[in-house]
Amino acid sequence: MIRAVQHATPPEAVADSGAGSELRVVLVCMPWALLDMPSLAVSTLVPVATETAKTAQVDVVYANLRWCDYLTERTGGRIGAAQYQQVVEGYYHALGEWIFSPALYGADDPMDTPFYLTARANGADLDDACEMYRLAPGFVMALATELVDAGYDVVGLTSTFDQNMPSLALARAVKERSPRVITVMGGANCDDEQGAALHRSFPAVDFVVRGEGELTFLGYSGPSASAMWSRRRPTRPR
Repeated sequence: MIRAVQHATPPEAVADSGAGSELRVVLVCMPWALLDMPSLAVSTLVPVATETAKTAQVDVVYANLRWCDYLTERTGGRIGAAQYQQVVEGYYHALGEWIFSPALYGADDPMDTPFYLTARANGADLDDACEMYRLAPGFVMALATELVDAGYDVVGLTSTFDQNMPSLALARAVKERSPRVITVMGGANCDDEQGAALHRSFPAVDFVVRGEGELTFLGYSGPSASAMWSRRRPTRPR
């Protein structure tokens, strides 16, 4: 069974280690990752990040599982794993990104958005998606508050397919609550020009990792390091 939170380094071990300036890191897997298997990216990074001398603690939050539970609880079971899976399977193109758009850009009535009007004109049934749209901002705010209150120094986000909007929304919400927290984003959606564009467009993301994140955690400093880590900017959320 996959736990929604995994402590790769036991908190009590950190407390006894005299970690000092070492970093407390949390790696977050946002919706719309699959519910029935762990994230390959996160699973690969955890042992590497745990072994580096720069980290005192590395935790994992499977926010995709949290989101599914949140939907089930808030809708009395009417929306849950089956509806989540419909979004994952691409019931309508970019539906997962649209659902989390109000968490990043602010909430409009979903039925007034161009996305909804276009989808309806093409015969799509978005009733459940509209309910998810309304619930997404509260979920992101609650998760950001939890991470900030936990005292993490670094929040790492992995983004593939429709994880961009959820990840960017969480990065912004974290920065709004605690500008000192370092936000890092990587994954397939950050490769090549995509990563550079994300970094330019979303100031709430301090670093974008393009390429192998394991090398970054190991303190890689070779000639292509600048292509992997974008320079950190002032911590002013957009």
